[in-house]
Amino acid sequence: KKGTKMNLDEIMKLYSDNSPLSTEQVFFIDEMQEWGEYYYLSDSVVTFPERKIMLHIHQYPYTSAARIEEQNRTAETYRRAGCDVCRILPNRMGVLSCPVVYEGHECIVFAEEHRENVIPVVSDESPKGTDGRYIYTDELLTLMAKVGALHTSGKEPNYAVLYDNASSALKQYEDWIHEYTEADLPKKIKEKQPDLMELYDKINTELHRIREELRPMYGKLPKSVFHGEERSWSILTDPSGHLISLCDFTDGGADVCINHFLCLAMQMDEELPDDYAWLAVHDPEINRMRIESVVHSMQVIGKEYTWTEKELTALPLVYKLMLFGRPYYYGTLFGLMDDHDKLKEMLEFILNQITSPDEIDFGKILSVH
Repeated sequence: KKGTKMNLDEIMKLYSDNSPLSTEQVFFIDEMQEWGEYYYLSDSVVTFPERKIMLHIHQYPYTSAARIEEQNRTAETYRRAGCDVCRILPNRMGVLSCPVVYEGHECIVFAEEHRENVIPVVSDESPKGTDGRYIYTDELLTLMAKVGALHTSGKEPNYAVLYDNASSALKQYEDWIHEYTEADLPKKIKEKQPDLMELYDKINTELHRIREELRPMYGKLPKSVFHGEERSWSILTDPSGHLISLCDFTDGGADVCINHFLCLAMQMDEELPDDYAWLAVHDPEINRMRIESVVHSMQVIGKEYTWTEKELTALPLVYKLMLFGRPYYYGTLFGLMDDHDKLKEMLEFILNQITSPDEIDFGKILSVH
């Protein structure tokens, strides 16, 4: 529903009778996205005499009253798993969120707990161990495994969910996959390098085949609720780089466990060189390191999570979809659009990856207890 028009002082009064001692805006976006959605995001640390809060004023597709309720359920699951994460704070009316009209935007206002003496992770600045991985990386993977093992049910999907079907009530994310495989990527290839469309169509046909093979089993796989965006400013560490907390559960919600685990495992790549997605096309050693990194991450998760036979059957299919998603999401494909030969090599490499025998034997590297 449409909210009451409020200025910033009136929004502050939702959380305290006292005037704030200070307000520090730490994040701000006010722009139309190229895919047609408007983002207005204002996040501020507000210091009242009695406490500090992280105040959020959001016009954002993933921010709604229902999703904020889900954020708190997700945060509570992380607490049960042993991490002192930042929860959503009820306002003075006892509710977790409030619709407002702020500076002409229809927004949702909510607030999180604020943590003192913690350091938000900034890419490439967090301390690393001797193996080249961030100190917090395996700690974060272990936490995700514990969260997954709780198998908390959720009503709202998280941001990173791969796709689902009617059996899991997350049908809307089917459209996401369709959009980037059927619309924006082929549109750009047709515009820049039309003769490579035949090659891309082969990739898309194989992706469709994999998805259809996965579909009957995917909705029946174990689920839990996850943060959904475990990176950068959402990760809070101590000065030595150890994981202390997580904040900003805006994108949190339900997901199939193996999808979220693989999504996170394939992000934990800080020991690899920049743009390894392209470098691996020509360098077998880089590709070996990439695979080794994923295997290590999944084995860390497996120390706290018991895999089912159904999950081990589905993992190679989810992994192959992500082998396409990785260079797509990280811009490698789009960055090569003006270089015909390199784009062709990248597409051929992806096609080979998703049609070749499985490069990771998940049944072998992950033990079923």
